[in-house]
Amino acid sequence: MRTAISLMLAGALLAVVALLMLRPNDIAQPADILVGKPAPHLPETLRGRVVVVNFFASWCLPCKAEHPLLKKLAQNSGAVVGIAFKDSGTAQYLAENGNPYKLVIADRDGRIARAYGVAGVPDSFIIDKSGTIRLRIAGPLTETTLQKDVMPLLEKLQKN
Repeated sequence: MRTAISLMLAGALLAVVALLMLRPNDIAQPADILVGKPAPHLPETLRGRVVVVNFFASWCLPCKAEHPLLKKLAQNSGAVVGIAFKDSGTAQYLAENGNPYKLVIADRDGRIARAYGVAGVPDSFIIDKSGTIRLRIAGPLTETTLQKDVMPLLEKLQKN
């Protein structure tokens, strides 16, 4: 019993030390906190447009599952931006599966993902014309999410 308690305390201490060693910018903020706030790292060329930002990776199985929906979304909505999260196989993946993205940004060190509060992929954000995050979709897009949440919001934001 004493050994188990000692191991738990040692593990907790290690976790605290590891967190203290991180710089504030290395700790991802909860992504939902960003809804209603300016989108970080949005290229100036996309300001004034409604944008879907999708964090993905070629090695991510849920990303592969949502890929056909992203192609459908790109055909119907316009600007879908892909942010390749810690990925080196992006070019081959998009060549083999089709490229739904208007722009692909490499996030090799995960810095952009951390700014959005993304801890894993896929993760998507709807950004309005003023550059404000309006919706976050954690996890892969589904047909239901696309029809119920994403498309109606995109249509509404396009009109404003």
